[in-house]
Amino acid sequence: MFILRLLLLPITFLYSLVMRVRNWMYDRGILHATKVPVKVISIGNIAIGGTGKSPLVIYLHELLSKTRQVALLSRGYKRKTKGFQLVKPNSSVDQIGDEPKQFSQVIPDLKMAVCEDRVEGANKLLNTFPEVNTIILDDAYQHRAIDRDINILLIDYASIGQKEFVLPTGNLREPKTGSKRADAVVISKTPSIFSPIERRRITEMLKLYGNQHLFFSYIEFKDIYPFSDAAKLLSKDGFDITQEKVIALSGIANNATFIDHLSRFAKDVEIQPMPDHHHYDVADLVELEKKCFVFGQLKKIIVTTEKDIAKLSQDKFLPIIKTLPIFVLPIEVKFHEEENISFDKYILDHVGSN
Repeated sequence: MFILRLLLLPITFLYSLVMRVRNWMYDRGILHATKVPVKVISIGNIAIGGTGKSPLVIYLHELLSKTRQVALLSRGYKRKTKGFQLVKPNSSVDQIGDEPKQFSQVIPDLKMAVCEDRVEGANKLLNTFPEVNTIILDDAYQHRAIDRDINILLIDYASIGQKEFVLPTGNLREPKTGSKRADAVVISKTPSIFSPIERRRITEMLKLYGNQHLFFSYIEFKDIYPFSDAAKLLSKDGFDITQEKVIALSGIANNATFIDHLSRFAKDVEIQPMPDHHHYDVADLVELEKKCFVFGQLKKIIVTTEKDIAKLSQDKFLPIIKTLPIFVLPIEVKFHEEENISFDKYILDHVGSN
């Protein structure tokens, strides 16, 4: 791995230089960001995946929808379509991507579109839904062509203090200096019990500008629920997950929090990791079936994430899915209350009421 990183260093240097020049051109006004006629909030990160963008998008949508007309706009990563696509209840993962599909399953009456060009996407979204007055951009920190009213940067708590490198040597999309253009920095996946000393240590380490706001969030796990017919049948018979052997199925960039939580209460946990944004196929499900049933007897159950279940709930998989004991472990983001200004107040003050 060390030798490979050395070989990739020239490419890393070139990529880093390109990103620095591009950001410098936007900062100096040589390249211009397009303003759209509604409030725009961007959520993103510098590192590749795993910082908890999806639960924060859901959190923000719920917060803002109480007083405003909100829509989501995403690139639709790894979808098999191109250009502008409206997200509909029957849209497939291939059409819109896995995260937009997840949003469509957990957010009622969702207004959302996917488009590589965020300016084009925002304008077409507003033409379709003229009542919308707030757009949340999912994973758009590096997409500087569209202006935003609030630029939110997520940083994984576990990554703070680590030496990280720009692609392709490391997993950074741009140099860490890019964090200086964030309006708000959210440290995600912190412990639920968080000491003031640790908060102060991180604050001093990040050295943010005076106009940047820092917030600390954590993941709260909700009640596990049965998804498949087989799981629902199990739940009727006095099901107790603490007595079960569990297959932890997750196709997310950073599944450490998910695995750690399952390991606290399940009898035994077998990790079945998949690549981030993995497109499941029938062979994956057949392999899971072999692990769950031995000589026709149930030996293990499957617990997965909301992001994964969005991909698994496709029509083509349903004949197999209904026979597998699949449970879902949902999550939501929470904020520590000790900040001088709460995250909710910060957001609402900046966008105003309807």
